[in-house]
Amino acid sequence: MSDVQFNQTILVCDSNEISRANTVKCLTYLWSGPIEQCISPAAAQAFLSQNKNKQTIFIAALADFIDVKFSSWLLDLSFKGQLILLLNADDTLPKFLPLDQITLVHKPAKLHDFQKIFCIDKNELDAIKLDKAFLTQLLSRRDALSIEFQAQYLARSEKVWGFECLTRFQYQGQKLDTLEVIKAIEFFGLMDKFSTIFFKRLSEVLPAFRNTRISLNLSLYDIEKYDLLNLMSVMLQQTNMPANKITLEFSYDAYFHSSAQAITLLCQLKALGFDMSIDGYKGDLAELTRLPLMIDEVKLSLSNQKNHKSVYILPDIKDIVPLSHNVGTRVVFAEIEQYQQFKKAQKFSTDAILQGYYLAPPVGFSELASLQLA
Repeated sequence: MSDVQFNQTILVCDSNEISRANTVKCLTYLWSGPIEQCISPAAAQAFLSQNKNKQTIFIAALADFIDVKFSSWLLDLSFKGQLILLLNADDTLPKFLPLDQITLVHKPAKLHDFQKIFCIDKNELDAIKLDKAFLTQLLSRRDALSIEFQAQYLARSEKVWGFECLTRFQYQGQKLDTLEVIKAIEFFGLMDKFSTIFFKRLSEVLPAFRNTRISLNLSLYDIEKYDLLNLMSVMLQQTNMPANKITLEFSYDAYFHSSAQAITLLCQLKALGFDMSIDGYKGDLAELTRLPLMIDEVKLSLSNQKNHKSVYILPDIKDIVPLSHNVGTRVVFAEIEQYQQFKKAQKFSTDAILQGYYLAPPVGFSELASLQLA
């Protein structure tokens, strides 16, 4: 993110309290600068008039300006900042908007709607070459790798059930795309180095989860070149953490299409006492009734559950019941980014675990205590 962006102020104008709170949640996670809120065009006009010489990102719910000639309104303000319009499905855009920087976001806003807006400038990213030399340097710096934790909630009581551990990379204070960095680490054969650093860092904070749970998303890439089982065993010994408090998340392919060596490793991890999870399952839920006995959890990504009208839907209840009752497998509804998703998932399966940005964004270790006490 550029220095210019850090000098900007964001103004969110939305009279709908739920929608406004959801938008601000997303922004708070991605934005380091000031965020202001207002609930009416009059309040927005007053703020923008007083801050004419400042860089401003103006996020407006278009429905609040139904009685305002929005284009003329912006011209009267001499507004030259960036405009982001929050649109309802039936909103009609003004024919003329006197700005070059306009972004449209359909309500309810989701985290990834803003990620492209607030990511590192492409020119700055192009200057960073994810080669072996850069990655080696990156992994040698303690401040380049951080761990965040996203809360998971019991659907029935809305109490914190556990946390998923998330890896973050940064370079000179700028966040890098985690998936791209991990892919590069795998490509250049640095997974053993990364894993050693990651588990050492995790061991420093793991005892804080003794009264809840923690989930780790792991990869079986290049396992023949490093001893993941030994790393996990050492972590348990150093932290005196019960293995059954830790859930290891692997992809569907890891369980059903891996080599004999990988399957052996999964069985060894299960024998140590870890819970085993399928992460981000996108297939037919009915197929999962034939899961191997080692599976304790299936995580379903709600952001991938859409019907032909691109409306978020949930799986059929007849498919969930065998998982959560007959087989005894936990169901985790993940990536809940909307109020509607949260309420439907909560009502749909009271035995499920819920996780997503709408419920709680990832936080640093220093913020964990307040969530654990919630």
